[in-house]
Amino acid sequence: MTRLLFNYAKSKEDEGLQRRLVFLSSDSTETEAWLRRARHAIPEDVAPMISTDGIEGPGAYGLNRKMTMTILVTAKDKVVANISLVQPSIQVDAPRVGRAIEMSLGHDHIPTLSEMGFKDRSQPARRANTTPEQERIYRSMMSPVIAKTATSKDVELAAEEVEKYAAKHPWFKQRVHKAANLIVGGGKLSNYGTDTAQRYLVKWAKTLAPESPDDLSKTDSGETER
Repeated sequence: MTRLLFNYAKSKEDEGLQRRLVFLSSDSTETEAWLRRARHAIPEDVAPMISTDGIEGPGAYGLNRKMTMTILVTAKDKVVANISLVQPSIQVDAPRVGRAIEMSLGHDHIPTLSEMGFKDRSQPARRANTTPEQERIYRSMMSPVIAKTATSKDVELAAEEVEKYAAKHPWFKQRVHKAANLIVGGGKLSNYGTDTAQRYLVKWAKTLAPESPDDLSKTDSGETER
């Protein structure tokens, strides 16, 4: 979503809009290394910066370190929109940010995804035996693991919870293995989280593999409470 938003913001440069991409981190050296590995995922012609205020960011903004992404829109030296996202979604969140940008420029307009430059070429994903509630649980548990600004300790604690839950819920074990296997096998590992998170993804791609064909059909519907 970062690339989409920055490309859309670039289209508004003639109206005076400026763009900044800032990372919050408790370990600037590790973040710099990650940025070098993931440079292809960063919007073109954007120079990412690392905040000198650490993982919490500037105190005046009251940022929440548990958020994956926070978008600040300013006008006349004042913050006019503060949008914090745990699990960023192009379909849900991009239009909200687009409207905040338009409002800051004096336009009462909610841009469509098409106007923002989004072209959905993907096919609807089929996730066998997973319900919307299970997907919510999966995302809420995996997000802390692959957060790019998470510390090694944060990742380890989140990964421990993932492994405990996977041991009790076959559907979750299958879901994590499928995702990890696609990420590792697809050569996209460097796009996800920190070095610590990537080690866990490699581990799960191997250790959470179904032990038998019967495992692929196991579910535990009705037992998805955390």
